[in-house]
Amino acid sequence: LFYSYPSLEEIVSFADKIIDPDFFYTPGGPTIVANDEDDYTVSHYHGKVIWPKQTAFAVACLSRQLRRGISESWPKDVLKNIRQAIIKTCVASFKAWREMRMVPELYYYDSTTNRSRLYTDQDIYEGPMSMIQLWSSIGARRIMREYQYVMKLKIESNSI
Repeated sequence: LFYSYPSLEEIVSFADKIIDPDFFYTPGGPTIVANDEDDYTVSHYHGKVIWPKQTAFAVACLSRQLRRGISESWPKDVLKNIRQAIIKTCVASFKAWREMRMVPELYYYDSTTNRSRLYTDQDIYEGPMSMIQLWSSIGARRIMREYQYVMKLKIESNSI
């Protein structure tokens, strides 16, 4: 999505899946492994966890395709769908960071307490994590910038 020119169907599919609880969406941000993947859990370092740098990359990819769609005059419903996926992903991330009072290397959404938690808050986890990481900080900045960009857009029936 970031370095190439995927088909409209691929872009719409990704935008739909990133905000679908049956795939990647959690109220704390998107997981790096689909929620329907049974071989991974939140205790796996590369499992059903949320990485700010991966979230930033997904948001940047969608934002790049949104800009492309605007310049190529894609259907307004597609543009609105992509914009909504970006907004929902950003807002979920902001909520998680506010709850944890930080932007850690990785975290997970705890559905039993209905809040985002540090990866190392669990009794059992696969490996250590950094409480702060350069890539996470850069990722958070990118998410904020893309959020600001899409919030300024108005996608209406006849104009953008």
